[in-house]
Amino acid sequence: MKIHFYKVKPLSIYFYFVYDGNFIYETGFTRKFKRNCLVANTDNYLACHDSHLNKSKSHNGIFPTYSLEKTFCNELEQYFNNKLKKFSLLKNIWFDNTKEIDYKVYKYLVKNVKFGHVITYKKLAEIFNIHPKHVGVIMRNNKIPILIPCHRVIMSDGSLGGYMGQKIYIKKFLLSLESAKPNQN
Repeated sequence: MKIHFYKVKPLSIYFYFVYDGNFIYETGFTRKFKRNCLVANTDNYLACHDSHLNKSKSHNGIFPTYSLEKTFCNELEQYFNNKLKKFSLLKNIWFDNTKEIDYKVYKYLVKNVKFGHVITYKKLAEIFNIHPKHVGVIMRNNKIPILIPCHRVIMSDGSLGGYMGQKIYIKKFLLSLESAKPNQN
């Protein structure tokens, strides 16, 4: 497993993703690097082998370049520069220990709530016949933010709702980046 950091300059934070050669297991935002990371390069991209993720392998500071890594880094660069509207690596997401309803909601978001659009917690709840607060829990449990666009889910009154705990400023930034407007569904 590797962890890769991408600097989101307007927010002075890093978007990270955990992956191997085939799948993306987790993404998120952080202000600082995890401990025990060996840094491979220092531009916008920082690829690390994290000993906490896989203690059995050592790359001795030399990291292979996977096509998944190259593709995702290129797409992140395009996304954060408002030039990418859909990620191509959705088939490379690993859904480990994901409940069936969560998977269905995530799949719906990816397929139906496009770049620049939003949907409400209430509308998702109606579609899946669940309580809107359950939708909030599903969004909070999303381990792959941005690829699974939970930032595009807002409150019925137009307010943002939550995002990754207390990181509303990130949700606001992402929606602003996408010039989001209500979904037409």
